Amino acid sequence: MPNVDLGQYQVLLVDDEPFIRQLTGMLLKQLGCPNILESGNGAEALAQLDRPGAHVDLILSDLNMPDMDGVEFVRHLAARKGCPPLAFLSGAESGLLRAAEALGRAYFLEVLGALAKPVNKEALVAVLGRMAEERVPRAQRRGVEITETDLGRGIEARELVFHYQPKIEIASGRVSGAEALVRWQHPQHGLLFPDRFIAMAESGPLIGPLTEALVEIGLAQVQEWQGAGLHPHLGINLSPSMLSDVTLPDRFAASAARYGVPAESIVFEITETGVAREELVYLEIVTRLRMKGFHLSVDDFGTGQSSLQRLEALPFGELKIDRQFVHGAAKNPAKAAILEASIGLARTLGQKSVAEGVELKEDWELLRRLGCDVAQGYFVAKPMPAAAFPDWVAEWSARNASAV
Repeated sequence: MPNVDLGQYQVLLVDDEPFIRQLTGMLLKQLGCPNILESGNGAEALAQLDRPGAHVDLILSDLNMPDMDGVEFVRHLAARKGCPPLAFLSGAESGLLRAAEALGRAYFLEVLGALAKPVNKEALVAVLGRMAEERVPRAQRRGVEITETDLGRGIEARELVFHYQPKIEIASGRVSGAEALVRWQHPQHGLLFPDRFIAMAESGPLIGPLTEALVEIGLAQVQEWQGAGLHPHLGINLSPSMLSDVTLPDRFAASAARYGVPAESIVFEITETGVAREELVYLEIVTRLRMKGFHLSVDDFGTGQSSLQRLEALPFGELKIDRQFVHGAAKNPAKAAILEASIGLARTLGQKSVAEGVELKEDWELLRRLGCDVAQGYFVAKPMPAAAFPDWVAEWSARNASAV
């Protein structure tokens, strides 16, 4: 469980069974989360959310409820601004739970998972951990309004920073690299996570300047680490909306040369969920990035719209399996099957398989048995500031060496 004060969070329990609400509420309080609201169905929950001054940091909702079931509730949530993260509670069959999760994500809700009823403490800990670690508490974020002008100023003022999440070779335990995860150190609002500004950048003219600034930050950090004797590959997310400028490979190669960083030290992680503006230009840019020496990764594999033909035809060297297929896979046969197929596909195509969102020991062990190459997630380490990374690598390497 992350070292976070859960007492500041408020949870809304939505279930028509009083016993389930009582049991789940008791577990929440044992875990240090005493602020609990309760509703018997979706309509009551919406009324709770509409109360003046009300705020909720997490919704735990049943699927099968009278008057307004969980699926209809999701539709209403999607129409609201600033919906909190959501996890499902249900005794329904696993296929129905997967469908509900997929529906929530299709509505662009932040779905943290599905918990079988009655809820057990371990599963609840995992959901609370995901809620707590990756965001500023919503109680601190209410009233934060970010504009395009503010973001442009933040880019110019160099307020963007990276936190780094280690990637580990599963077979050897060696640190193979890190993914760079952007944060914004805002002068008024504190540390802002990417959900507050990335979508705005991607929908407007700032995605280019933002990406250019982040690549510069990443190259400068790799230069510093290499000077200290560390040589991790650094994964930097590259929005497909950037892949419409044919000068991009030359500019990135020139930047890498200016910092004295070998291009092969950088892995551009290109998400499937984005859409390139022009397919032929996209193909050219991706191919030329690889020709310049940069490595390429298909990010969030399985959640987007890339065809298998594109995956086979383009010079991707890495396939990143989305966390929704990794978390809980050891106890979910359907997820385990998708995971095994994805690892097998990467192997057949001569690509490295990378599992993200590894939080549980049993999922790590499953990945080892399936032959997955690399893993990242809270089971290894949460994202950390650049200054903490070298000491973490040294400590991890020492523990790994002593275990051999």
